[in-house]
Amino acid sequence: MKIIQSFALYDNGSPYDENSDVHLNYYSFLLSYLTLNRYYEHVIMICNQKAHDTFIKYIPYEETKIVKSSYGFELWGTYKVDAMKAVRGGCIHVDPDVFIFGDVFGEFIKKKEYDVIIQNYNPPSGWVVDLVVDYIKKNAKFLADNDIITMDEYDNRYAFGGVSGHRAAAKKLYLETVAKLEGGIKRGEIAIENPMILEEVSIHLTALKHKLKVYEILPFDLVKKHGQERVGSMKNYTHMVGKSKFVLEYVELIKRKIIKEFPEYKKQIQQYEAEMFGEVKIMK
Repeated sequence: MKIIQSFALYDNGSPYDENSDVHLNYYSFLLSYLTLNRYYEHVIMICNQKAHDTFIKYIPYEETKIVKSSYGFELWGTYKVDAMKAVRGGCIHVDPDVFIFGDVFGEFIKKKEYDVIIQNYNPPSGWVVDLVVDYIKKNAKFLADNDIITMDEYDNRYAFGGVSGHRAAAKKLYLETVAKLEGGIKRGEIAIENPMILEEVSIHLTALKHKLKVYEILPFDLVKKHGQERVGSMKNYTHMVGKSKFVLEYVELIKRKIIKEFPEYKKQIQQYEAEMFGEVKIMK
């Protein structure tokens, strides 16, 4: 099972680095790579040329593929789909702001009865879920006409990002769903509105439609009871959601974690900071 990560840097930047220094991504990307490499050894980064030249070239991925984005900034989430298309067969896509501190994917990889892996299903309420549910209801006719999902099949849930992966057969079904939605967008039959519609939302709709068995890293019942962050700690899993990875306090914590657990990278971090910032910027 291939472990992949991805990142595209647009002229607009990225949705998370607005008003932030994009070079600060280096720390979270490096820790994410190192924790994945510890358990799975070979990590593939799929990125566009601008992202590679800006900071990704400083991270020692076992393999890097340069892939142009199919869409512009308005559908930035779609680049994960580009990444999945760039590798053959099944794969697990891990956002570069996800850190694992155990064999988090082992059960999915070993137990062949699972078709799909996700971070978690969001509880059935909350503003993000409400937006997704409203979007699906708004486009119910298109989804039904294109044999994607009907409202009778839909369960008002949303597969939250961070990790998303498929075995080869499930990936094929997923990409077919994505292609149908892409066609609707290009023909103007459905609006973009939700930048994650072709990535996260499609995963759940495909699993529902085809009755695929989904492995949840953070089980739904536990998330409802304890909250996503606490369950992440219980499962040796951390996701630095949104702009948190640009908060200097958290950047320093990430950096300290790297130096503590992977001390051989201290000199590399200092060299990166000297080149990018003209000084050892954080935690001198």
